[in-house]
Amino acid sequence: MPTCAERLVAYLEHHLEVDAVTCDAYLVEGDTPTTRRYYERYGDAFPRPDDQPSRIARDNFVFIGAVVRASTLSALGGFDPEVRVSSDYDLWIRAILNGSRLALVDEPLVYYRLRPGSLTADPRRHWLAHLQVVERHVDAFRSRGLRVRARAAYDLGRAAEDRGEPREAVRWYLEAARGQPTPSLWNRTKLVGAAARARFRSPLLGRRSAG
Repeated sequence: MPTCAERLVAYLEHHLEVDAVTCDAYLVEGDTPTTRRYYERYGDAFPRPDDQPSRIARDNFVFIGAVVRASTLSALGGFDPEVRVSSDYDLWIRAILNGSRLALVDEPLVYYRLRPGSLTADPRRHWLAHLQVVERHVDAFRSRGLRVRARAAYDLGRAAEDRGEPREAVRWYLEAARGQPTPSLWNRTKLVGAAARARFRSPLLGRRSAG
């Protein structure tokens, strides 16, 4: 919208402690504008700075229509060219774990188009991109005690097991059992069982390699 950049830049000028600010958006479905808003899907408030590290480990809560201070972007090295999909999520993880504070202007200042064939419209592609970014930052998350979503931890455990990395699979499965949101008792039992299976496979794989 015509006033979007002006409003977001003004916010940064009046909030020197904030490193990047985003806004809400009206959704456009194909060619049809709607009054639905981007942040309706979250159903809760934009996380406070102290809560942002734990939240960014679980999902990308930052709408892409953001303004970032040039000094912050330069310190982070900009977007990582090796991340072809969900590069904004990768950037926000690095920013927040580096101590940046993000904020929201809670007004729709952008129109956000949803179209068939896009990454957003393809849940599977979107989820795989999420997993790839999470896996890039696993060491940083673990060093800070941050937990990823239980489903992400489980899927990454399956991927590690398929790659023949049972020890890493065990770590992911156990993380899923403790993850956010808290799994049901049945799911927790399933996850602990998956960890036990992967742990059992570890010495067997070692013997097979030695043979």
